[in-house]
Amino acid sequence: MKLMEIKDVITQKLIDNFPGHNIYVEDNVLELLKPALVVRVYPISMAIENKYHRRKFINLQVYYHSPNGTNEEDLNMIDALYEVFDPVLVVQDRVLPVGVIHTRVKDNILRLSFNLDFIDSIDERKSYGFEEHQLMEELEMKEEF
Repeated sequence: MKLMEIKDVITQKLIDNFPGHNIYVEDNVLELLKPALVVRVYPISMAIENKYHRRKFINLQVYYHSPNGTNEEDLNMIDALYEVFDPVLVVQDRVLPVGVIHTRVKDNILRLSFNLDFIDSIDERKSYGFEEHQLMEELEMKEEF
């Protein structure tokens, strides 16, 4: 599963559920037209689990720029976003649990974020076969002064 596929699913969910809002997927927008939602995906880590699987941990953030910057607008949007992203995110044939959703308001911009932790398959034709190699057992070091 590619990061852009996840970003596309989130963006489409926002387009479908908030048709009166401007949806942005790039950070370098010079001027946002409010009300606006900005999608950001941050890869946190990736670890090889075995020859055929890797674990990915990513952070997803949605920023809401309300028309008037009021607390009421933010609270209504938080409730609406909870409904959109609770309890799972479906990407292709995968169902990814959303888990804990965090919200924060700073400088009149609401930020909703959550993490996805999932195992992804490695294409067998591209796997490295690291299990076939001998692992380092002992390292002898010379001390030089």
